[in-house]
Amino acid sequence: MPRLLPMVPSAGVIPGVASWSVFLGYRGSGGRPIVLNLWQEMIRSGVIPDERCWCVRINSQFQAGQVEAGMESFRQMIDSGLKLTIVTVNDVVTGLLRIDRLDQAIQIMAIADSLNVKPDVVTYNTLIKGLMKRSTSPPIMSILKNMQEQGITPDVVTFTVLLDGLFKKSSITPTQKADEAMKLLGYMEELGIMGNIATYTSIIGGLLKQQNVEAVEGIRNIMGRQGLSENAEMYTVMIKAAFEREDIQGVQILWEELCQKNIRRDHILWTELIWGYTQAGEITLMQEAMADMRSESERMVIKLQTYVGIIRALDRRGQIMPAKAIVEHVVDRWNDVSEPVKHDPGKILSKFWHVVGKLGGIGWMENLKARATAQEK
Repeated sequence: MPRLLPMVPSAGVIPGVASWSVFLGYRGSGGRPIVLNLWQEMIRSGVIPDERCWCVRINSQFQAGQVEAGMESFRQMIDSGLKLTIVTVNDVVTGLLRIDRLDQAIQIMAIADSLNVKPDVVTYNTLIKGLMKRSTSPPIMSILKNMQEQGITPDVVTFTVLLDGLFKKSSITPTQKADEAMKLLGYMEELGIMGNIATYTSIIGGLLKQQNVEAVEGIRNIMGRQGLSENAEMYTVMIKAAFEREDIQGVQILWEELCQKNIRRDHILWTELIWGYTQAGEITLMQEAMADMRSESERMVIKLQTYVGIIRALDRRGQIMPAKAIVEHVVDRWNDVSEPVKHDPGKILSKFWHVVGKLGGIGWMENLKARATAQEK
């Protein structure tokens, strides 16, 4: 695209600021240097950049490692007479936090405040994400208090970011994490904010990493009071955690719950269940799960890579017949199973046939290969 720009005026077309904004956003093979070169072309053409053009320039400088130059461009934008808006401030702050420059992001906020451009909930959510990455971030409740003092009400995203950051912190104990999470949820309820399924799935995942099953039940009770229904993604998280703590009975209880609630099951959930039973050596339960998956009204396809892992795990346990049955199942559904890996046949497919040959011998493998090839025609 840049090579075409000198030809545009000669063709009788004079690019306006909107066109230049598109040109500046172009990332082609030259990357960020192109943006900075285009800026000079735009200025020479007599076009006065708008906020969008400035934001592209500033963030390109940040991404190029020219942080001070980007900060200077921000000041130049203000000096140019453009009216600063919170949308632009949020864009620049996001660019800085993308390269982990929280201090400079706070400087941008201070400049905005001096110009009476007040933060909104998007600003705070962006800053909180950066703060929570630090080992010495402020107490969570003080952040929320500061938001309210600014007249800003936290939203679902605020709590999701806070809780996600909380569970990733290594500087506090599992008990402290659970206590803070419950305080946050209580506060969220006080504000009348309805959490969504993604928020609660994130919370439950974090609690289960700390093996805090009791707190998870508390979260599920809150969801019930809010009339929120659990979904396959949440049950996948809970079932995976139950397998990790070797609680097979817990897995079965969760599965019965899921079936009773008639929750739609997806291939990710089935994969987790089948793989978990295989790893735990529960071969009968694994076989039953495989049969149940096949009887689903919707077509469920497990990745070939996962099947390779399952077959290897069964082989290691001396479970040759179940392993061979899975191989037969894979070959019978070859077009479905192999479709996602046809673009990279040299790796996953070769692994599969290697495992098959080791399991049942070269003759058996060649016969199955012929059956699979016949389906592709």
